[in-house]
Amino acid sequence: MSTEKNEPSTPAAGKPAEPTTWTGPRKRWVPIVVLIACMIAAAGLTWLLTTIFAHKQESKHPFTQVVEVTDTTYDPAVWGQNFPLQYEGYAKTGELNEEELVAHEPTETDPRLFVT
Repeated sequence: MSTEKNEPSTPAAGKPAEPTTWTGPRKRWVPIVVLIACMIAAAGLTWLLTTIFAHKQESKHPFTQVVEVTDTTYDPAVWGQNFPLQYEGYAKTGELNEEELVAHEPTETDPRLFVT
């Protein structure tokens, strides 16, 4: 066992000891900064939870039915009223210019040449 006493270390010659705790005006700002950080975190968590809830509600009704589409409905414009984005993409396929298309010439190594 050691017989030395635990004495606080003395500062080096000419240098004052550094305080271990905050003192003065800096000490007043710590709770304010912590409070603001907690408020920002709470606001972010609230936003996240409300967004999750909204997306869960949206997933229960993936689309709004505008018209009744049955198995005997063959007109794409009718189902296009229920699914406008998909119908727009379908309608663009009719706008293809045949002059701009590149013809495919099969070669001997092309696997699409052989039909099973």
